[in-house]
Amino acid sequence: MRFLLIGPRNGGTPTGVSNAFEMLIEDVVSLEHCSCSVVDMNFEAGISNTGRFGLSKALHILKQSFQVLRCALRADRAYLVISSSRLGFLKDFIAIWLCILFRRPIVLHLHGGGYTKFYGEQPRFAQWIIRTTLNQVESVIVLGQLLKEQFHFLSKPDIKIVPNGVATPSSGINFEKGKGRPQKDQPWQFLYLSNLMFSKGYLVVAEAFAELLRDEEIDAVIHFCGNFLHSSIEGSATVAEESKERFLSLVNEPQFKGRIVYHGNADTELKRKMFERCHGFLLPTKYPGEGQPLSILEAMSVGIPTIATRHAGIPEQVQDGENGILVEHGTKDEIKAAVLKLVNPFQTDYEDMSRRSILRFDQSFTKAQHLARMHTVLQLPPAHEVIKPERVAA
Repeated sequence: MRFLLIGPRNGGTPTGVSNAFEMLIEDVVSLEHCSCSVVDMNFEAGISNTGRFGLSKALHILKQSFQVLRCALRADRAYLVISSSRLGFLKDFIAIWLCILFRRPIVLHLHGGGYTKFYGEQPRFAQWIIRTTLNQVESVIVLGQLLKEQFHFLSKPDIKIVPNGVATPSSGINFEKGKGRPQKDQPWQFLYLSNLMFSKGYLVVAEAFAELLRDEEIDAVIHFCGNFLHSSIEGSATVAEESKERFLSLVNEPQFKGRIVYHGNADTELKRKMFERCHGFLLPTKYPGEGQPLSILEAMSVGIPTIATRHAGIPEQVQDGENGILVEHGTKDEIKAAVLKLVNPFQTDYEDMSRRSILRFDQSFTKAQHLARMHTVLQLPPAHEVIKPERVAA
């Protein structure tokens, strides 16, 4: 079988979507009776603002379209990662109709959320174009049941649910027991690991910890790992820049030195150290395009309870009171209350919550489970079945 894979590859700023696409490429390439062509639809590498249109992007889309055309001629089936923005739909529209023109069955994959909002904001004629285009495809993949209704306006394609999955990071954690509370006289260590976008709540986390450290005298450290990034679907770039300046001022404030720490982008080794060291993970995101954050799955896989918002597909990852704590709006007061609840031995059985994080990950979100489901939807040769993921300890 000859497969055409179309999506964003890892560039200057890797994202959860590009990481998932790279994982699929690696898997398809490894199959004995399957060959594939890949068209990289990412033109955001090396820039800090995404989603804005210009002449250079128009030329880039034209170049990508010729690549899709050439590869579609040699493919039997196609797979396309779609997005929920006008610029993204322009790229999707061209790729879908090129495949339809050559009668190549195509499967779409939305790795996030926000399609209902995107569709609803378009004028009626544009909605008709979106409906007509998407109704030509074989199926549409979404990340969870909570995200399925985004395509309520479609009548023909099957909507398939394939949750995200990640490989278990190498670490020295005892996966049978999970994590324990910090030892006596040791601080609680917390982690924010994602792109630093103001709608993902990194500034609110920093401000919450500043108040916890100053007013509650909690013995804790909060680590931030990720690149500063702004997407046009968030709104004003001015707010993003002001958030960055406020965040860096807190990091550099003398009273928080060594307590609010920014590490920049995390490579594999830094992520491993963070996962071994930290006791709690925070991602109070309200990002309009959010789906099922891979960083939450990584934290779950090593037994780190998560504090996150009840947003997009996150409630299917984090069950409130079981393997983490969900907040409604991601406000500073909600985050402070959740942190205090997590560290309080009379309110939270931390060790049990850690074990449940690992269990929930193993039951639903491993890399092997994800790829096996993808093989079924894409009609690829069966993946090797892995009932229990192999845990690699350092």
